[in-house]
Amino acid sequence: NENIAVEVKDGKTILTVNVKNAYGASLEIVLAKAPPFTDVPVDSFYFDAVEWAVEKEITAGIGDGTFLPNRAVTRAEIVTMLWCAAGAEIVDAENPFTDVNEGDYFYNAVLWAVKNGYVYGVTETKFAPNAAATRAEAITFLWRAEGKPGRAEDVVFSDVEDNRFYTD
Repeated sequence: NENIAVEVKDGKTILTVNVKNAYGASLEIVLAKAPPFTDVPVDSFYFDAVEWAVEKEITAGIGDGTFLPNRAVTRAEIVTMLWCAAGAEIVDAENPFTDVNEGDYFYNAVLWAVKNGYVYGVTETKFAPNAAATRAEAITFLWRAEGKPGRAEDVVFSDVEDNRFYTD
């Protein structure tokens, strides 16, 4: 029917119905997808990013229909998201950590990240998967995964000391 149009715009389905009346009125109905998690409001600044990460299978939330957007991310979670973003490759590697066990949701992610040199443990035998990831750890994991690109000499932070593991 030429009086009905359906289009997808910015991930939302828009149904437009042209009504023939004396005023030439048009009715537009936006059919938005349901939010991916009950605690991720559609109008939040991070909604699109979370929805993207769900669509790319980078995250599935914490398993009960929530994302917990204001909770700190753990070392295991950041490594798992990085692993999923890179394709979730299963690698054949030795597990050096006593606190990372086969069956843990992050097991393959940690082995992949260690084998590729993206992460290290907090000691030679401990990964500390449930410890909150610091901003320095998270940015270093990402930097290493990107191949350790050159340091931007013109970027200076007053709280970043020279020769720290995260400086570059």
